[in-house]
Amino acid sequence: MNGGIAIVPHMIIAAHLYVGYLSQQSGVYDILFGVDEMWGAFSLCTNLYDPIVLPGGGNHGFSFDDIHTDDSVAKVSIVGVGIRSNPELAAKMFATLAGRGINLLAVSASEIKVSVLVKEDEMELAVRVLHSAFGLDAARELSGGEAA
Repeated sequence: MNGGIAIVPHMIIAAHLYVGYLSQQSGVYDILFGVDEMWGAFSLCTNLYDPIVLPGGGNHGFSFDDIHTDDSVAKVSIVGVGIRSNPELAAKMFATLAGRGINLLAVSASEIKVSVLVKEDEMELAVRVLHSAFGLDAARELSGGEAA
């Protein structure tokens, strides 16, 4: 089915969720959802197995073969005006994380931020190396304060 991701908003509405990540991989329509709460993931998965009916009727051949959940991920973001117009900032983020062997599970971007999903046990390292790469640890040292 072409446009498999088109069904997603209808499932989100049915599950009463906010979805922070959404991406469709090529091939067999592997779709990644990122939701903020585990109950949200449970609700979404429950609704995914319910019969899917698109506006206008029918499911247009759309169904799910398997659903996986993972609550051991964390979102790390760089935020600032001009993120979209300065792709070197995202490149620096990706290179910094790759340089420490931190695998990116998903990427999301907007005009003001770039967010990545990483394994939860790598979150603290990811934040530390990004703070260092962008000079934020130096600012903290100068102010004599703790990281927020």
